This record gives sequence, C-alpha cells and structure tokens, in this order.
Amino acid sequence: MTNKRVHDYYGVVLSTCGIIAGACLIDACIRIYQSGGDAPFHAASVAAAFRTVAVPVFLFLAVAIGGLILDIFWPAEKQKTAVPKQYDTILQKLRNKLDTEKCPEETAASIKKEQMLRKYLAWITWGVLGVCSIVFLIYGLNIRNFPEGEATASVTKAMWFFVPCLVIPFAVAVFAAYQNKRSILREIDLVKSAMVTASAAHKAEDKPFSEKKYMNWIRYGILALSLFLIVFGYFDLGYEEVLTKAVAICRECVGLG
Repeated sequence: MTNKRVHDYYGVVLSTCGIIAGACLIDACIRIYQSGGDAPFHAASVAAAFRTVAVPVFLFLAVAIGGLILDIFWPAEKQKTAVPKQYDTILQKLRNKLDTEKCPEETAASIKKEQMLRKYLAWITWGVLGVCSIVFLIYGLNIRNFPEGEATASVTKAMWFFVPCLVIPFAVAVFAAYQNKRSILREIDLVKSAMVTASAAHKAEDKPFSEKKYMNWIRYGILALSLFLIVFGYFDLGYEEVLTKAVAICRECVGLG
C-alpha cells in the first residue's frame, strides 16, 4: 500500500471517529440539560454522562495520537498545489520579470494599492482575532463569572461571549481570504499589462519605424512602380502589339485567321 493511500485511509478513520465522538458529547450535554432541575450541570451528572461516551472519546484521542506517530515515522508525501491555485507564486514570478523602471506610473500606483490592501486585510484579520480572543479570555478567567451552584446559567452566559468571539473572526477571515485572492488576481493582470507596455516600448526604441509603417512604405513603392510601368507601356506603344495579338488569337479561334 502506498504512502498516500495510507494517509488517505487514516484521514477517513480520524474524521469518522471525530464525528462519532462529537455526536456522543452533544447527546450527553442534551441529556444532562433535559435531566431537569435548576442546575443540571454538576460534577456528578457530568461524570455519569461522560462514562457513556468515554469509549468513542478515548478512541478518537487514540486515533489522533496514532496519526502523530504515523507522521513522525512515515510522513505524508508533499503534494504540489495545482498551478491555477498558486496565484502568489505566479505573481512572484511575474514580478521578477517586470522591469519596474519601465512600468507606467499609473500601473505602478495601482499595483502598490493592491499590495497595501492585502496588508490591511491581514492586519484587520489578526486584530479582530486578537481582540475577540482577549475578550473571551478576560471573561473566562474571571472566577466571578462562574459562581458555585449556577453552572447552567454560567455556561449559558459564557456562550453569549464565546459564539460571537468565534463567529466574528471566522467571518472576517473568510471575507479577507476572498478579497485577498481577488486582489492577487487584479495585481497579476496589472503586472501583465505593465509587461506588455514595457515590451512594446522596448520594441519601439529598437525599431524607429514600426512594422505598420514599414508595410505602408512597401505598398507605396509597389503602387509607384505599377504606375511607372503603366505609363512606360503606354508611351512605348506596347499596348498596340498586345491588341494585335489578341485580335489574331480571337480570329483564329472562330476560324477567320
């Protein structure tokens, strides 16, 4: 069995065990909550519920630890990312080929704007994540928010802090990733446009006359030569000889020659 297939099978097993363990934990929490009482979450109820889900939870932990051992002794083969998805790599290669001195000022300003946009998106993402993490840690480490005998109310209240602190950074990260990709694609187009402009300018410097002008000179030369030959043939009376031969050929064709 190949290395890649082993890791693929391991990923399926780990995902299955994680789903089962998560479902069991959620079911245990629901059963504790439905057990009734003003404070259903206490040490005895949690311990009793955990006994019923201990096997899938410990199985998931054992599979996860086995995966770490597998990565140490038989690491997965590094797979190359598909070329269309390596936008940053493509952009870096184009930057290396671009002559910044010949890049138009407007295009250079647009490229710099896209680069600054990606920096701002990264700063905003990390800033939101840091603020939300600090807020949740401050709340979670404050013992006064978890009074004894009010576990249910404390957990419910903590969720009002935990869910926004999780959802907001996730939404910001997804939005930033989408905008980052669009920004890279826009910069790729700008760099390509700058390269085309620089290449055209370089060709114009090497060739004073463009290809279009060169072809026009050829056309004008051919036209002038044609007019000269027509006039020369007219004054040379060459058309009379051609007309005489044409008449003779026509007469021979109809049997009059």
